[in-house]
Amino acid sequence: MSTLASLRNLVVINLGGRNDATAVEVIDAAINYGVLIAAMMFQPPELKREDTTVLSSGNNKFYLSLFTRLFDLISIYNNTAGSPLWFVPYEQFDIVVPSSGTNVKFYTVFGNTVYVKPTPTSTTSLKVAYVSYPDVLSEDDDEVEFDYYDPYIVAVASALAMAAFEEVDSATMWQKVSESLYGPFLLGQRAREVIAQRKTLFEAVVAQMAGEGGGK
Repeated sequence: MSTLASLRNLVVINLGGRNDATAVEVIDAAINYGVLIAAMMFQPPELKREDTTVLSSGNNKFYLSLFTRLFDLISIYNNTAGSPLWFVPYEQFDIVVPSSGTNVKFYTVFGNTVYVKPTPTSTTSLKVAYVSYPDVLSEDDDEVEFDYYDPYIVAVASALAMAAFEEVDSATMWQKVSESLYGPFLLGQRAREVIAQRKTLFEAVVAQMAGEGGGK
């Protein structure tokens, strides 16, 4: 996987070889933003995690801050009962979910807190699946945690660095960055679909007209 140093070298080339101390600081920050944006937009599988938390009898909640750099919660599984927990929106949790029962079966999220029902009557182990934020790259040999998105990360970082050096107002800067990222995002999205062997909408329509079923 690519390192901070290898990505920096590519951005420096895009900046016409500028690699003074100030430029390097800007580039490294831009690369980290690029990694973060790529992670949030594409959610690569390398950032999916599993961890376990244990609830004692009578405890009906735990905190998302227990899980390192959590970005998005995927699912919760009751290891003790051998069954998944079902998500219920917070506004409906106390209305539609029964409080009585033997095993924990439901959960909701409010802020940093996950509430479960029924309240455990004995020690209960829960497996939590989630997506994490990528680690910050600070040393030259620090590696990006996921593969195949280097061109997108470099495009993002280059656009951010160029906009920063132009010293325009923030609104103009983000407009330029957004325009620069749109093309690479579409290409990255298409590449992901190809890897997953999924048809684009156009391909699905053509396949349907040809009698192939048109499924994605």
